Amino acid sequence: MQTAGVRQPLGKALRRFWLVAVLAAVISGLAAYAAVGSVSRTTYVANALYIVPTAPTTAEGEPAAPSTLPSSPYDAERLAQNYALVLAEDAQLLDGLASTLGVSRAHLLARVVVENVPSSAAIRVTYTGDSAAEVDDYFTALANLLNAPQPNIPQGNLRALSLPTDATEQAGLAPLAPVIAVVVGLLVGVGGALLLERLDSRVRTAADLRRVAPWPVFDLTRGQRAAKAQSVVLRTLTDSATRHVAVATVPGGSAGAVEALVQEMRAASLSVFSTERRGSTPYPNWHPVGALGTDGAAERRAMEGDAVLLVVTSGVRARDVEAAVSSLGDVEVDSVVVVLDEAARRPRERRAATVAVEPQERETAADQDAVHAVPDRR
Repeated sequence: MQTAGVRQPLGKALRRFWLVAVLAAVISGLAAYAAVGSVSRTTYVANALYIVPTAPTTAEGEPAAPSTLPSSPYDAERLAQNYALVLAEDAQLLDGLASTLGVSRAHLLARVVVENVPSSAAIRVTYTGDSAAEVDDYFTALANLLNAPQPNIPQGNLRALSLPTDATEQAGLAPLAPVIAVVVGLLVGVGGALLLERLDSRVRTAADLRRVAPWPVFDLTRGQRAAKAQSVVLRTLTDSATRHVAVATVPGGSAGAVEALVQEMRAASLSVFSTERRGSTPYPNWHPVGALGTDGAAERRAMEGDAVLLVVTSGVRARDVEAAVSSLGDVEVDSVVVVLDEAARRPRERRAATVAVEPQERETAADQDAVHAVPDRR
C-alpha cells in the first residue's frame, strides 16, 4: 500500500509536468556530462619500492665500518617510517623535485602518495601524472636526489628495492559520463516535477477538492458522466421537501460550465424520476445563482433554495474553493453537494445534454406544477 501511495503522486506529477521534467532532465544531463568530462581526465600511475638497508657487520656482529645505516632491522624499520614522512612532506626535497619537473610544490603534494610497508623497512612511493613521461621524470628526479647528499636522508640510507613499474593508464570517470548524466538528468527531472506538483495550489482532481470541501464530491471529468449526473441528482434530493436547487460556482468559476451543468441536471432529473411519474408528479427546479464570495448576491439566492449544488471547474485555485465554502458557511447553508467539472465542455457534450432535455421538457410542458417540486419517492 505504501508503494502505491508513492507511485500515485509521482505518476500524477509526471502527467501534468512531463514537459518540465523532460527539459530539466535534458539540461541537467548535458550539464552533468560536461562537468564530468571536464574534471575526469586520463591519468598515469606508477609506483616503486625503496628500502632502508642495515649496516654490514663482522662475524662477531660488530659494525664492519662506521656508517649512518641502522645496525638492526628494528632500527631500519623505525628509520623507514621517518623517511616516509620526509619523502611526503620535506619542503627542501619537494622543492627540488618541483624545480626539476617544472611544477609547483602543491602539484606534487596532490600527486605523490608515500607509505611505509607495515612491519618492514620498505617504503612504497606512488606517483600519478598527466602523462607517462611525467611519471618517468618524477622517479628519475627522485633517484637523483636520493643519490645526492640530503640533510634529512643521508646518501645511501634509502635505496631502490625495485624499479618503477610501467605507468598504467587510468581513464577516470570519463567513460561513465553518459551514465552519470542520464541518472542526474532523470533525478532532477522527476524531482522538479514533484516539486511543481507540491507547490501547485490548483484543484484538478476529486482528491484535491475533498481536501478543501467538507461535503460530498462527485467527479464529472472522468467515467460515465450521465450515470454520475444521476447520482448527483439522487444525492442532492435526499430530502423529499427539496424543490429548488441553487447551482453556484466559486469565484472565477466558469458561468458557461454552470449553465451546461444545469441543463444536464434537468435531464438527469427527468431520467431518474421518469419511472416514478404518476400524472403530474413534480420535478425539481435547478437554477444558477452565480459565483459565491463576490458581492453576496449568490449567497442570498442560495439561502432561498432547499439545497445547493456547488460547481467547481477543474483548474481553479484552492483558495477560491475555500472562499466559496466559507461563504456558504457564513449563511449557514449545509445541504450542499459539490461536483468537479471541466472548465470548457466539448460542443458535442453540450449538444447531447440539450437534446436529452428538450423532448422530456416538451412532454411535461403542459403540466406547469411539475416544474418546482420533487416527487415523493417514499
